[in-house]
Amino acid sequence: MHQQKKAGFEAVTWIDAGTRNFYTVNKEINSPSDLKGLKIRVQQSPTNVEMMKLLGGSATPMGFGDVYTALQAHVIDGAENNELALTSNGHGDVCKYYSYDRHQMIPDILIGNCEFLESLTEEERAVFDEGFELFNRIEREEWDHAVEASRERAQKEQGVTFLYPDTELFRQICLPMHENFLKEHEELRDIYNVIQMLNEEVE
Repeated sequence: MHQQKKAGFEAVTWIDAGTRNFYTVNKEINSPSDLKGLKIRVQQSPTNVEMMKLLGGSATPMGFGDVYTALQAHVIDGAENNELALTSNGHGDVCKYYSYDRHQMIPDILIGNCEFLESLTEEERAVFDEGFELFNRIEREEWDHAVEASRERAQKEQGVTFLYPDTELFRQICLPMHENFLKEHEELRDIYNVIQMLNEEVE
């Protein structure tokens, strides 16, 4: 929170963006070993490249707009994203397997300008806080509906098969990334531990 304030912003609520999972053209991903040798499009970041390296796949960073063409041309064997990306962008027309490995969960954060928020009266801030809570609740409800609609479309219209591997296998392989990150950012270890505790509660 202190670092946020120092930067001039405050995180006021979060938005559900689901989980990122692997989807592939013609190979089922039931364990990390199934990724071996596959070219998987990832976001253009060192973290995602390292993740794929640990899992045994070949990371292929590229812009999101290039993924559909790359899948069609077999430049890549698959990608990783949520269900909406699978259907809304036509990836499910090419990729026939969607594997719920849940390797990443990336909530979006709604931020507010500190100067503006601190200028509000207590009554005004209470109204905003109520709005933030309402926004969070409705967005999560709408997200669940959108995911269900995407799954139905993927199965019925695109012929996608959904797979449910043991997510712990993927998590264990990626743990060295966690430790390397925490060594560089020891101040975040307490937050990391809370997140892991919450993960255990919802699993």
